[in-house]
Amino acid sequence: MSSSKRLGTWGLRGLLVVASALLCLGVMAADVEQDADVDLTLDGGGKDFTNSIDMKLVRIKAGRFMMGATDSDQNPQPNEKPRHQVDLTKDFYVGVYEVTQKQWKTVMGNNPSIFSKDGQGAPQVKGLDTDDFPVDNVSWNETQEFFKKLNARAEEKGRRRVYRLPTEAEWEYCCRAGADVKEPFTLKKPVASLDAKQANYTGTGLGRTCKVGSYEPNPFGLYDMHGNILEWVNDWLGETTYGEKDRKDPTGPKTGQYKVIRGGAFLYDQAYCRSAYRNYTNPDQKANFFGFRVACDVRRD
Repeated sequence: MSSSKRLGTWGLRGLLVVASALLCLGVMAADVEQDADVDLTLDGGGKDFTNSIDMKLVRIKAGRFMMGATDSDQNPQPNEKPRHQVDLTKDFYVGVYEVTQKQWKTVMGNNPSIFSKDGQGAPQVKGLDTDDFPVDNVSWNETQEFFKKLNARAEEKGRRRVYRLPTEAEWEYCCRAGADVKEPFTLKKPVASLDAKQANYTGTGLGRTCKVGSYEPNPFGLYDMHGNILEWVNDWLGETTYGEKDRKDPTGPKTGQYKVIRGGAFLYDQAYCRSAYRNYTNPDQKANFFGFRVACDVRRD
C-alpha cells in the first residue's frame, strides 16, 4: 500500500487533516415489516429479516469467488495481490445498509458522529435529519461494544442471533456480488469506473457522509459498498500479500497491530473505493470517515 493511503502511520494524520478541512466547508427505514418468526436455520432455508432495531439483513449464500485486484484495476496496491480463489462454505447474513446513527443511539445511548447536529460537522448537515446517515467516528474496539449490547438485547438473544463484523473475505464477496467479477466496482452490474450518480466519493463534491441507501444497490441488494464511509471488518492485517492459507473461510491472523477497513469513503478518489482496496489502522482509531455494517451468523441447529 502506498504510504499516502496507509492509515497506520502518517497517512492517517494526512487524511484526518483533509477531514478537518472538509469540516470547515461551509428514509432509510427499511420498508419491511418486522418478522416475528425469523428462521435462521440452514435446514429451514432461512430468509431475509429486519431485526429489533429496524436493521435489515439479507442472507448471503455460501460460494466461491475470486478475491483481490486484477492487473487492470486502477492503482492496485501490493497487498491486494495475488488475485486468488476463496471458498466461503457457510451462509451468513449481512446488513443491507451501513449501521446508522439512529441504530447506534438505540443500542449505545449516544451518538459519536461528527456529521450530526451535535458533532463538529454540524454546519455541514444543518437542517438535515442525520438519523439515517451512517454512524461515524467509531473505532473497531467500539464496534465490539456495540455487538455485545446488540447480542444481549432480549429480542435478539431470544432468537439466538449473533451479530459481528464481516470478515474481510465476506466483505469483498458481498462487494463484488459475484464469483469471478473482474471489474473494480459493482453497482447494478460490474463497471470499470464510478460517477457521481453511483456512489458518495470525491466525485460528488459533497464533502461528507450522506443518508444510507442514497445510491443504487448491487446485485446482492447491498448499498454503499463503495464510498460514503469506510467499513471496519473483523480481520487483523496479516502479511503484505495474500498467502496460500487465505483460501477457505479466511479470517486473517489471530493477532496483530492493525485492523482492516474497507470500501472507501466520501473523501476518497474512486481508485480507493475499489472492491479490492484494503486499508488498515489501529483498532482504537476514530475518524469522521470510519463506520461499519453488521454480519449475522446462521444457526446450524
